[in-house]
This record gives sequence, structure tokens and C-alpha cells, in this order.
Amino acid sequence: MVTKEKEIIDTLEDMAEVGDAVFLHPILDGYKRYRDSHIGHYFLSSLRHIKSEDTGKHLNDLLEQGEMRNNHIIWVLDVMSHLEYYPTQTSKIAETCLENYSNPEFKKSLMLDEIALGFILQYLKKSGLIEEHKENIRNLLFEESLDRREKSTALSYLLRIDPSGEIEYLIENYPSRIKNSELELIITKELLVWQGGTVDKLKNLIIENGQERAKEILKKEQAEKLQAEAKAEKVTQQKESVIYSNSRMVREIVSVRRDINRKAQSSPNFQYRLFPDNELLLTQIESTNDESSFIDSCVKLRSVIQKIDDKVRNHGLNETTVKSLLPDAKDSDIEKSLNQLFLYLKSKNIEVDSELFGLRLLNRVLSLTGHPEAEKYLTKSLSKINAIEMYNEKEWNKLHKYLLSFYKRALEKLDEAFKGN
Repeated sequence: MVTKEKEIIDTLEDMAEVGDAVFLHPILDGYKRYRDSHIGHYFLSSLRHIKSEDTGKHLNDLLEQGEMRNNHIIWVLDVMSHLEYYPTQTSKIAETCLENYSNPEFKKSLMLDEIALGFILQYLKKSGLIEEHKENIRNLLFEESLDRREKSTALSYLLRIDPSGEIEYLIENYPSRIKNSELELIITKELLVWQGGTVDKLKNLIIENGQERAKEILKKEQAEKLQAEAKAEKVTQQKESVIYSNSRMVREIVSVRRDINRKAQSSPNFQYRLFPDNELLLTQIESTNDESSFIDSCVKLRSVIQKIDDKVRNHGLNETTVKSLLPDAKDSDIEKSLNQLFLYLKSKNIEVDSELFGLRLLNRVLSLTGHPEAEKYLTKSLSKINAIEMYNEKEWNKLHKYLLSFYKRALEKLDEAFKGN
């Protein structure tokens, strides 16, 4: 990707991160300018995070005025779902996309795939229209032109409409349309996340009559369930220690921060506490056992890291010196707290590396977490701190502990730098 396009995407990410309504019109104007380029959809996806009551209205206007590229319409459905804004025009588009999804020419013109199907069904679900299209979604399961991922997406949304009713529908059609087919495997894998009487009925039907691979999957689930039940009592006894498994690490972080504050306060170069008290640090004690709680912990940890006494802005460096020390930083980025800390340390001749002992790297990871459109940059940043494998394996608690440990090591390096100052 050329440098200019990367700069545009980085700027859009910064705008989305801030989320201020002032960015709405610049993003819309940028879309009109770059609509026909391969980065056009980035402008639309960034609007998910812009906090303005007018975002949905302006997007709807683009649709009505025919200023939207066909293959970008799907991104609008995603943004509208996120904004919970469901105008008639957009709803008709979502319904038309679903009704014509199995039409090859239609799919090609809008570049529809399993991600697009997810956006369509998500919109219909959140807008309350999905139940009207239950039959269309059922038909997608048996459409030969759809691939495995598309059918899996359709099935997951179908079961959310009426779990018991749709499971019964699958049971009725199992002998004639599902048994020993690819759809049987798709259904089997989806059933792993569902429980209940009718679910068990369908599982047993597959175990008794299904293909070997489907039987293996369900029998493995049964074995794992028995193992889990055997360990349940032990897990219950250990629950409190598991929930608060980061207590020791957080105490150590608090201790290092306190030591840095003590040294800074007694140093003639500072004479103030570098880190204000921050209650959010205590939230890091709890384990993160799923992606949602992991993202929440990252947001709070990022706030902790960025909370630095404003006196670091009094570094006294002129613009030329600042530019030489931070040659790649945008003007808006220079004002951020970690960059100001970096400049202050430099102004006091304290030896500090360009990544601020790792605090910048960590801050980048935390800032990108929870933003699907920034996945590529997040994985790159995680690789730099040797944490990508935990992320790929979805080991959220382990990754959270690692980030806390990384923060502690960065603080220890900062603490070491204070010696003699």
C-alpha cells in the first residue's frame, strides 16, 4: 500500500478513536473523494465510532442520492446497525440483499460474501425485521451455490429467531435434506454452542444416524462435558482465587509506580508525583475469561497508562527540538501524554529509548484492541511484543496477564532510569 493511502487509513483510525462529531463531514467528504479507490470502505467503517446524531442521516442521504458504490452498501448496513438507525431506504436495501443473495449476478455486483451476509442479517435482526425473512434464511441453508461459511452464518442467525422452532425444523428435514451432507457438519458445529431439550434431541439424532465426522464431534463434546462436570466442584472451590488471579501482579505494579512517584517527588528535576492515583488500576485484578472482558480491561489499562501528571508538559523544548526527538509524530500526537513524558525525560537528560521503555508499544496494542477494522495493525503490534500467539489462540486471560507483566517491566525500566536524577 502506498504511503499516502496508509496515512489516510491511520488518520481515519485516529478520528474513529477520538469519535468526535467534528470529524463527521471530513470523513464524508473524504469518502466522496476516494469512493472509487480500494480504501473507500475505510471511510465508511470509521463512521461506526463517530458520536453524532447525524451520521446515519448523512449515510442514508448518500444512498438515496446514488453516491454510494454498490460494493460499499454492505458497509453502510454495518454502520447503521452499530448506530441503531434504521431508515426505510436502508431497511429495503437489507431486505433486497437477503432476497437476492443466492443470485450469482447480484452477489457479484455487490461483492457479497459471508461477512456481507453477517452485516445483512445483523441489520435485519437489530431492526426487528429478521423474523419476516425466516423462510429466505432457511432457503440459504440448502442453496448449493453458497459456501460453508455463508451457510454457517445463515444458520447462526436463523437459530436466534426461534431456537426451539428452528431446531424442530432441522429435525423434520434431517432425514431427507441434511443427513450425510456438508450441512450436517455445519449444523453439528453450530449445535456445540446451544443447549436445551430440542438441541439434545437433534444431537442424539446425528449421533445415531449421522456421518462419522459429525458423530466424532458430538461424542467429543459429551466426553468433555463429563470431564468438566467432574472438575466442577474443584473449580468452585478455587473460584475466588481464579477471579482475582492478577492480585499479585497489580500489587507489584502499584509498588513500582509508588517508587517512581517517590523518586520523582524528591528529584529537583520533577518535584511532583508522576502518576496520579488511579482507581482503574484495581480493575486489573480480575481475570478476563472472554474477549469482551479482555477488551474492557484493555480500555481501562490504557486509561491508567495515559494518566500522567500534566506538569510533564512543562518540558520547555522548542518546536525544532521536539520535531527532532519525535520525527514521525503528527502534531496532534505530540500532545499526547506519553509523548509529553518522553519529551520531559529528554529535557532532563534522562536516558530513554524511542519506545519509552515499551510504554508506547503497549499503549498502541491497547488502543487497537476492540477495533475489528484495525485487526491488521493490532496483530503487527502484538507480534512486536511477542504476544500474537496468545491472541490467535484467544487465550484472553493469559494475554491480559502478559500485558500487565509487560507494563510492570516498562515501569521497572523507567524506575531504573530515575537513579541519579
